[in-house]
Amino acid sequence: MTRIRTLYELQLIDTQIARLEAALAALDDGTTLRGRVQQAHAVEETARSDLQAGQARLRDLELELQSTVGKATKVEGDLYSGRISNPKELRAMQEDVEALGRQRQRIEEEMLTLMEEVERQLEQIRRLEAERQARDRELDEHLEDYTTRQRALTAELEAARRHREALAAEADPGFLRRYERLRSRKDGVAVTAVNGSVCNACHMTVPEAVLNAARESDDVHTCEDCGRILYVPNE
Repeated sequence: MTRIRTLYELQLIDTQIARLEAALAALDDGTTLRGRVQQAHAVEETARSDLQAGQARLRDLELELQSTVGKATKVEGDLYSGRISNPKELRAMQEDVEALGRQRQRIEEEMLTLMEEVERQLEQIRRLEAERQARDRELDEHLEDYTTRQRALTAELEAARRHREALAAEADPGFLRRYERLRSRKDGVAVTAVNGSVCNACHMTVPEAVLNAARESDDVHTCEDCGRILYVPNE
């Protein structure tokens, strides 16, 4: 392999390495999906907490209703037992029965409203749970794909870097230093092939004299327009 051909092969592998590094950097590690999953979990947990609070309140109301009914039953029993004849005391007992009746009605109305709310919350939780499970599956599938792609790209990149190291060891030291300096100034492209008589990097026509010199000697010849090292393939 000629010295210029070695530089050109090095350029090809460096371009491949840059592409692989960019592809690895561009991989989506699932950060956005994780945020959505966390949000779905948080919304579901909030809904479950609200449900638990509603169910606890419903249990309290059930106990309160039992107590109210028990009191009303006792007062009514005393009221209609015939043991009490004092009009004032009877009137007070009648007022207690009416007050307990109003309290019972209030509790039952609140319980009915709360039971409807609990049923709505249960339906909402079923929906949120399904959405959260779908998010979980989506994240799991994405991470599996991400891991597969990352491993494949990493393996390809490591192989390319080993190839690059071997090529660099074969390159002429002086040519290699010039190549590295040019690559740092030319957006990573120091060597370019010539297609016919056109520079592949800047797409300008290379003078015939430069082309002939590049064909006849294994030395560095550069494009007069972009300054990159020219590689002229054997026709």
